[in-house]
Amino acid sequence: MLDDVKRVLATLLILVGGLGLINHAQAYDLGCREQLRQGQAPRLNSVLGSNSILQLCKTGFVLGYDALNRRPVWSAEFLDADRIDAASKLERKDYFHSEEQLDPVVRRDLRDFMGDGLDRGHLAPSADMPNAQSQYESFSLSNIVHQNPQHNRGIWREVEQLARWQAQVLGGSHVVTGAIYGSHLGVEPPPLSKGLSAPSFLYKAIYFTELNLAGVYLSPNDESSRVLVVSLDQLEELFGVQPYPSIDASVKSTAYPLIYPEQQEWERYRFDDLDNTVPFRLSLEILFGWVLALITWATSWVKLLSVGFIA
Repeated sequence: MLDDVKRVLATLLILVGGLGLINHAQAYDLGCREQLRQGQAPRLNSVLGSNSILQLCKTGFVLGYDALNRRPVWSAEFLDADRIDAASKLERKDYFHSEEQLDPVVRRDLRDFMGDGLDRGHLAPSADMPNAQSQYESFSLSNIVHQNPQHNRGIWREVEQLARWQAQVLGGSHVVTGAIYGSHLGVEPPPLSKGLSAPSFLYKAIYFTELNLAGVYLSPNDESSRVLVVSLDQLEELFGVQPYPSIDASVKSTAYPLIYPEQQEWERYRFDDLDNTVPFRLSLEILFGWVLALITWATSWVKLLSVGFIA
């Protein structure tokens, strides 16, 4: 009953512009704009409830929070060698807490994460945070999803590490991490009590600024340890999410070959629905784009080899 009341109140506040949902947050400041590629937030289609997404400016990252359903949908951050080096020297201090920037009607508290057997999983990882303030803010429950324990502590932890390593070596990257709710591609989300929801998939989209290339890690929120690397176009086709709305079409259509976690032993898992793609016609423009991508890809791997990242 209480959850229904909260949803009604949240809906009314959203309809009048959402002004009462954020207590003392500015949607953007200069620091937050730098975390987003060209200052643009990820684009979600209307089915995903884009009208109820609040953008929360944090120290070192930005959050997209679904006020109507009381859950995070994406985080955005910029990673480079300096930030990652600073983060590696910071001692982790867990301090999960309710989101101070949100009205109590739409925020979650620790009771929402008790007794379900699931982990409190970060969207923007605490290990990405370069100082104590940003690390503290990363433990806000507006940045936390209900995550399968094996997934959180296993394959997804490797994905987060690989995202940092590749950003460090390849000149920096914009990273958007997101949660996909509902049943998709034969994957059911972990069950929760009424009024709460866990994602069926997590994704981590990475745009390498110096290479002008992008790829997406996609992984179901279960114990299967499956990870698939897809393009931005494929992510949008599957789930209606575009992490970088104004990026070049050639970058969206080609998935940069991100390094796979060791747990997969370099196997390329596929989901059935991805095999049912519509054939396309090869053109000189597409062929030229592939050649440029291949040259850039080869250059990036030479960099990885030169620093001993790949044996």
